Amino acid sequence: MKFAAVIFVSVLSTLVANGSSVEFTSPKGGWRDSSNKKVGFTQSVYYPDVRVTTPDNQPDTGLIEGILHNIGAHQKPYTLVVNGNAMPLMVDGSSFKRPYSFGKGSNSLELLSPDRKVGGKMQFYDVSQREFAIRIRAILSWDSDKTDLDLHMITPDGQHCSYSQRQVANGTALDVDVTTGYGPEIIASPGTVKGTYYLLVNYYGHSTTQKITVATITVIINEGSLDEKVETVRVPLRRPGELVQVYTFNYN
Repeated sequence: MKFAAVIFVSVLSTLVANGSSVEFTSPKGGWRDSSNKKVGFTQSVYYPDVRVTTPDNQPDTGLIEGILHNIGAHQKPYTLVVNGNAMPLMVDGSSFKRPYSFGKGSNSLELLSPDRKVGGKMQFYDVSQREFAIRIRAILSWDSDKTDLDLHMITPDGQHCSYSQRQVANGTALDVDVTTGYGPEIIASPGTVKGTYYLLVNYYGHSTTQKITVATITVIINEGSLDEKVETVRVPLRRPGELVQVYTFNYN
């Protein structure tokens, strides 16, 4: 007799003493199969850009969405943690929403308010049988509002992925081009091309008195596997127009 048992813990919201909470409405916790869901994590570009935008008809398997209950307004970004990797997330009123391309296997999410007094957690397991998988993920965030930084990735075959070419032939794609401060911007790649990858950050512009902004770049290779590697670097950018090569790595 064959027997299989799987136990999942799904915490939709973490309540605090004053009754405030964060609730994830997407993705759903527990077990899922996203094999037949077509997720597009690139969006059209509109200027001026808004804080958080998502592609039209985005399925819940490629979406992070939720509601804030009884929480006051915050001018600073919340912290979104996906599979242990933190990034800023601006909240629009009482809700948040952004596209995200999850890997198969175990995934976890956490959202923390700027004062760290309110948070929500959830997790799910994806048994997708799709051949396509994210092998390389680069996350850019920065420490200033009303500031635009742009993430660029040059792949070993010479493809250049950035805001001007959001998806290239080898499958590498930029999910959101945030122009209003903090980020994040994420470039994800299936890693079908072996060799040396280059990451660059361009200080595109600002409309604030804070001229120097510190960029944080996190690179995740083989996310969710036993061979997962994560490295984070921080680079100060001093003036608009500056273009800096921030990270180089080999993927074989």
